[in-house]
Amino acid sequence: MPANPELLEITTQLLKNCDNGSQALVSLLETVQNQFGYVPPSVVGLIADQAEVSRPEVYNAIELSPSFSLTPSGDHKLFICNADNCCMQGGTELMEHAIHVLGVKPFETTADKKIRLESFQCLGNCSMAPNVMVNGRVHGMMDTKELDKLIEELKQ
Repeated sequence: MPANPELLEITTQLLKNCDNGSQALVSLLETVQNQFGYVPPSVVGLIADQAEVSRPEVYNAIELSPSFSLTPSGDHKLFICNADNCCMQGGTELMEHAIHVLGVKPFETTADKKIRLESFQCLGNCSMAPNVMVNGRVHGMMDTKELDKLIEELKQ
């Protein structure tokens, strides 16, 4: 399938403001991922050229980092904090519950493309642990019952 010219142009403009060289590869990937919500395979060549690395090296970097994806991540991102305080307060159980309810592993998107599940190191709301974040909004003192309600809202 041919690359979308508009996608290539937007990516070219984005990358103009980024550093060159292999040390910049992760930064380049983050820039593209933040713009589109994923790294479109059709722009991997542009990233490789800017980073002065091969295309396989770009794909390898994407594969090694669960936060990068070659496919759109879905309508909503559900982050579950996995920092020590949240885990001790039930965060581990929340993640296990979310995996069961959504039928995906962390850093995967549900089949209906509604929800991407991700673990996160700290959401900065430790006094209200355990925490989850959806679309930039942190929800503290989460339990499985409240998580189920949140997931149902996201599915609609």
